[in-house]
Amino acid sequence: MGLGERQLRRLFMAHVGAGPQAVAANRRLLTAKQLISDTDMPLADVAFAAGYRSLRRFNDAILNAYGVPPGALRRTGSPLPGGSIRIRLGFRPPYDFEHLLGYLHARALPGVEQVHAGHYHRLFSLDNIRGLIDVSLASDGRALEARITPLETNGQVLPVRQLAARLRRLFDLDADPGAIHAVLGNDPLIGPRLARVPGLRVPGAFDGFELAVRAVLGQQVSVRGATTLTGRLIARLGVPLATPVDGLTHFFPTSAALAAGSLDGLGITGQRIRTLHTLAQAVTDGAVEFSPGTDLATLTALPGIGDWTAHYIALRALGEPDAFPAADLGLRKAAGQDTPVSARDLEQLAEPWRPWRGYAALALWTLPPD
Repeated sequence: MGLGERQLRRLFMAHVGAGPQAVAANRRLLTAKQLISDTDMPLADVAFAAGYRSLRRFNDAILNAYGVPPGALRRTGSPLPGGSIRIRLGFRPPYDFEHLLGYLHARALPGVEQVHAGHYHRLFSLDNIRGLIDVSLASDGRALEARITPLETNGQVLPVRQLAARLRRLFDLDADPGAIHAVLGNDPLIGPRLARVPGLRVPGAFDGFELAVRAVLGQQVSVRGATTLTGRLIARLGVPLATPVDGLTHFFPTSAALAAGSLDGLGITGQRIRTLHTLAQAVTDGAVEFSPGTDLATLTALPGIGDWTAHYIALRALGEPDAFPAADLGLRKAAGQDTPVSARDLEQLAEPWRPWRGYAALALWTLPPD
């Protein structure tokens, strides 16, 4: 995060009322409680899936927090079929799930993702575990519900905490709409847009490498064109699912597969192919990572990745709320009311929008002025 340990602890105490370790311990406890209550996972698997390093620590934590051993918290009821589990992902209201789904629908990775009838579906491959995810709005409208179905576990425990963290980033569930509105709500250009969609969220990414590949393929082409090219790449280098599920047919190619694979004949320009191969090799070698706080210079140092692509990746894959691709033609048109302003003028115009320029960008991209 670019902070010292002491400064981080002070910020946690000031804004959360507890230190980082206490917050992490509470998250482990809540994850464990939900898995105990809502799944039929063996308690040993629950312990490790929630992040405990030993059964003794897990048992002690549950007993100290709830006064009963883990087994006493287990509800009676029918487990979900196929070994599925269901987790609840909370957010601060308001939250416009429909608007976010619309954005994801237009950019879904063919064969990997699908948005249909208020549900987001995708295949995932993580830590040698492959599975299926189905996310929808909870019946009470106060959280998202994710149903996770393992397809191949190879004897490993489902990484529930990692999956939950990725879904929280994908659906921008940790955003504070009050803080965002306090900065953008009265702006003459952004405020009226936010008034129509007060629960606006920035669609993130389940996997940073997927998003980066999609961003490179989206350079100087339409959204539909980028989706077509991405689908061709997935069909050639992705791992096919033995039994397709509702249009989900492939797992996204690994960075190693893309680095070594041929993209000839897919309609991708030679320059884009070189960029994709270089990007994939850098990820395979560990030179590029997609985690919060990543220096954008590591991206722009790669041939074929400029400021626009780096900021777009930062906005969606890294969860950087102040990322702002000022050179984007759509943003420049929206800011100038169909007469594009210069990138420099747009950057100056966007200064009052800090540290939420990413949300302003999404409002300009997706919401008309009236």
